[in-house]
Amino acid sequence: MFSGGRWYGFRVGLVLACMSGALHVPQGGHAQPPPGTFNLMVPQFVAEAVRFTAIDESGYDWWGSDEVYAVFSDLNPSVFVGITAVRENVDTGDSHDFSPDERCLAPRPDCSGGVSEFLHFEFSFWERDDPPWPFSQFCHGVVRGDQSPLRRGVCPGDDLIGHGAVIMSREQLLAILPSVGDVVEYDVILGGPCGPAPECGIGWPPHTGPEYEFTYQIRRLPDVERPLVIAPPR
Repeated sequence: MFSGGRWYGFRVGLVLACMSGALHVPQGGHAQPPPGTFNLMVPQFVAEAVRFTAIDESGYDWWGSDEVYAVFSDLNPSVFVGITAVRENVDTGDSHDFSPDERCLAPRPDCSGGVSEFLHFEFSFWERDDPPWPFSQFCHGVVRGDQSPLRRGVCPGDDLIGHGAVIMSREQLLAILPSVGDVVEYDVILGGPCGPAPECGIGWPPHTGPEYEFTYQIRRLPDVERPLVIAPPR
């Protein structure tokens, strides 16, 4: 389900239930569809960012702070990736919630509707590293459908904290969210004692982070009606 990071833990505040009946033909109270057509109730799901916590800021805790932003994408080529505002002066132990206009992970851009077949999104967290005054850096522009901020950040000097991806099928989503209105939260660790570096103990001075916890939620929206046409045999 999750790749590109390691699970720190998860909290599931609901009872798993059988998925039968999640997709059904509604009975009564609806206009009769044309012959050969059935209205199916299709489940809908959205994923939203909740907060991040600095377990260990970049470098030594007593030397400066982190300036952190995140990039969110559901890999839809017709919309922009989501780039959050930069959180300034982030120190070890600090937590920051995402604002309502930043929260949408999938389906982008605003999670106003849900997905039904599968849920897929990616995220990356970055530490803004501006050059000292009076120097400046040229930051990349972002166009619709451009996924490169997920891999390179927004500005050339930005340092990767961590990257992750989530893919869940309808069957998996129904298993953890059997009822409309159910919500489940997950915590993901990004970076680590040596940050995103593959090995520790290399270089001098030794690495100390960054290590961050990212919390996101998956929520089940009200089901929607979709017509199913059954063609007569020929």
